[in-house]
Amino acid sequence: MSSDQGRQTLDYQVSLTLGDHADDFDIPAIAEVLRDQGVTDIDAMESEEYWAVVNQHDRTAAADRTPVVDGERLEEMGTDDLLEVLRAHEGELPQGSVFATAWRLMERILTDGGIECLPAPWDGYGDHAPEGADDETRANLNARFLPQDPHDESTRPCVEIGTVQVYSYRKDGKLRVSVDTDGVDTEGPETRKGADGTVPMEITVNGKTVFEG
Repeated sequence: MSSDQGRQTLDYQVSLTLGDHADDFDIPAIAEVLRDQGVTDIDAMESEEYWAVVNQHDRTAAADRTPVVDGERLEEMGTDDLLEVLRAHEGELPQGSVFATAWRLMERILTDGGIECLPAPWDGYGDHAPEGADDETRANLNARFLPQDPHDESTRPCVEIGTVQVYSYRKDGKLRVSVDTDGVDTEGPETRKGADGTVPMEITVNGKTVFEG
């Protein structure tokens, strides 16, 4: 194979990996670096090493565009893919890096604790209702889903509305629904109380009221 054929082949391989982003990169410069490293087939390279070379020749870097990994810019990825990128490239950080250590701790906390351990403002707490919303609208917009704790079998998934928790889960072959009002703040604006001090309630199944009180 002539040097011209090799040049065209490597340039073509690079352009294929970049897909729709090919025009954003200096492909001849990328291919030249790879040739200097003795590369003839980019599939034989480690992914991290290859994309490190590619992103050094991003013409749009001055416009604050994010790097491309596996042919896709980071800002175009979903959260699952972004997490995989974080895990794959964590080792590129210097030994003892504060960022790397903090990231490992955060990943461990979120893995063990789930959504309840999300930091603000992603934890779902706070007032999401528009100004002037009535109490019922505010309660509905600020409702939270609390999943079962994988490390505590006594917990169950529930929806928290105001300070009332409504549990819905499977057990003994049945769908069970229960309402917990033990911790209800009946003085709070999002949890209205009745004349007897309890929370007025109506339960329906397939549109038919089966309990009201």
